[in-house]
Order: sequence, then structure tokens, then C-alpha cells
Amino acid sequence: MCNNDKRLIDIMKETALKYNVDFFDSNLYLEQLTKLIRSGNFSRLKELTQYYNSLYGDQRLERNPRWILEFHRICHPNKLGQMLIAEELERRFSLADKKGK
Repeated sequence: MCNNDKRLIDIMKETALKYNVDFFDSNLYLEQLTKLIRSGNFSRLKELTQYYNSLYGDQRLERNPRWILEFHRICHPNKLGQMLIAEELERRFSLADKKGK
């Protein structure tokens, strides 16, 4: 999740294009959600959001906003991050099924 190496992301995009599948940048997705959650304009999964807010506190989350969606010592989504990625993948698969992909 923490690998923002543009070369690696480009390789993943090229591979998706080669095999005619959609590319999903979960790192970028979580980055966008982090901003939304921290702004207070996020209404889904309230209990988990509140849990991580209370676990780390506002001061720590101000310095490390991604902790709301990732484990703080490793670059891997926590339960909230995993659930949000899973929801987005489900949404994308559902759209692909409707399009006949």
C-alpha cells in the first residue's frame, strides 16, 4: 500500500492493459478516502472510523492521516481500509458484469 513508486504503478497499468482488464490503484483510492474521512464528510462504516479515530487520536492522525486506513507500523490496510477496498472492488465487478466484461 505504501509503494508510490511510479515505475511499479506504470508496470501494473501496462499489465492490465495488455490483458484487457481494468486497473485499480488501491493506494490512490485509500489516499482519496483518507482526505474524505479526515474532512468529516464520510458517513459509511461509522463504528470503525470512530474506533480508529479514538485509537490514534486527532494529534497522531494529523501527523499520520493514513493511519485511519492502514496499520501504523506496516503499509497494509487495516480492517476499515480492507472493507473499503472490498466495497470498491465489488462495485467495479458489478459494473463489469452489467457491461458484459
